[in-house]
Order: sequence, then structure tokens, then C-alpha cells
Amino acid sequence: MKTFVKALLGLTCILTLVCTSTGCGQSEPAVSGNTAPFKKAIEQYCRNKSMGMKVKEFVTLKTEDNAATATAKMVEAGGNYGISVKWKFKFKKENGKWKVLSHDS
Repeated sequence: MKTFVKALLGLTCILTLVCTSTGCGQSEPAVSGNTAPFKKAIEQYCRNKSMGMKVKEFVTLKTEDNAATATAKMVEAGGNYGISVKWKFKFKKENGKWKVLSHDS
């Protein structure tokens, strides 16, 4: 019995160490910076496609010249369900404004 308890204690310590070193249970950090133009573009895209979704927060956002990609946590626009899903977006800058080209959910 003592051997079992020691083994279980050792396994618990190892799992705790692994979880804390890999960020187990932590949420991904939100993107800092000006996400407003991208949020506006996504909202317009969702309205045009009658999707009924809105941005909860950005997980990633990468821009390069007139192109950008982002991963955003999306929620139902009415806020009725409390569930968020991640969507990946591709953007293109046209006439100084960002426009969504496509998304993968």
C-alpha cells in the first residue's frame, strides 16, 4: 500500500509539473493593439452573409503589407449561448480599409 501511495504521489507531482510548464488550463492571451478595423470588417462580413456572429476576442493577428490573417473567438451575436468558437480569417486592404476575403471555422 505504501508503494502505491508513493507512486500515486510521484505521478501527481509529475502531472502538476507538466501542466504548469505547458500552461495547462490557461486561456490564450488576447491580441494587443488596434483590432478595431479588423473587428469592423468581420462584423460587416458576418452581416453580409447573415451569419449572426460577432467577435468576442482576437487570438492572433498578423499583418503584412495589404494582407492579414487572424484567428478570433466568435460568439452568437445575440449572446444567447455563451459558447465561443475559433474562426480563421483572411483579409485584404482595399482603399485603406480592411476587408474579409474568407474564413475557416
